[in-house]
Amino acid sequence: MYTFLGIWNKSGICICIDASFEGEEFSYYLIDSEPKYVFVSNETVTAAMKACEMTGVDIKLVNVDLLDIEYSPVAGNALNSPEREDVSLILYTSGTTGNPKGVMLTMDNILLNIESLDKYDMFRSSDVILGILPMHHIFPLFGVGVLPLSKGSTIVFLKDISSQGIKDSLKEHKITIILGVPRFWEMFHKGIMGKINSNSAAKFIFKIYKKLKNEKFSRKIFKKVHGEFGGNIRFLVSGGSKLDPHITEIFNKIYPGKQDYDEISLRVVNEIKSWVEE
Repeated sequence: MYTFLGIWNKSGICICIDASFEGEEFSYYLIDSEPKYVFVSNETVTAAMKACEMTGVDIKLVNVDLLDIEYSPVAGNALNSPEREDVSLILYTSGTTGNPKGVMLTMDNILLNIESLDKYDMFRSSDVILGILPMHHIFPLFGVGVLPLSKGSTIVFLKDISSQGIKDSLKEHKITIILGVPRFWEMFHKGIMGKINSNSAAKFIFKIYKKLKNEKFSRKIFKKVHGEFGGNIRFLVSGGSKLDPHITEIFNKIYPGKQDYDEISLRVVNEIKSWVEE
């Protein structure tokens, strides 16, 4: 992200590619996009050097792990950006046939995406976003990077992308927004339903609850599940491909929209609590 914003600060064009690319695959992107610089890390510098040798093009490699940088806060608008009509980002998509093609996005494209979400009050300066997806895809690049930063949110990038690492981070950093692809939510869904189905009382309670949709009721019944997500969640976001409607339905049951906590729901909660205690 530092590199990304640094390029924009100089009104340059960012081209985000998969860090796992090597050899001919890497070479294709170098030839097609003709970059002036390639920013690498200790893990990717060897693959980048080989790709440059294969193509024979003169490209300067910058290893960000070797840069000596002092970080200090700057008041006000510290960074510049490309003009709205300027191409500022190129992302490659495989499409349906042939080699991947670079999609050129102007700053106006990017700003319109940011502005379109303002009505949902989705990102706030108080939010903490969990970054677990690779940033060469448009969904995480916008949703985890550009959008949150434009609103002053905090981003947490994980070094340990294991199930336990994610759970620990949700609690430690008080994550408020999680973005994931359908497979990520399928993993959580499988774990949640596995625990519910392994207990006959839990299955019965869940069956009753499915007929209701109440936030306070949900927080009582699914207190442990909410705790697994850190207890501070405002948004769970799925993107990149279609999410199974059944999984969406289950998460909407666990995190329902705000509704009045009426007397009937209160009676049901108290009765279920007495059943569980018995």
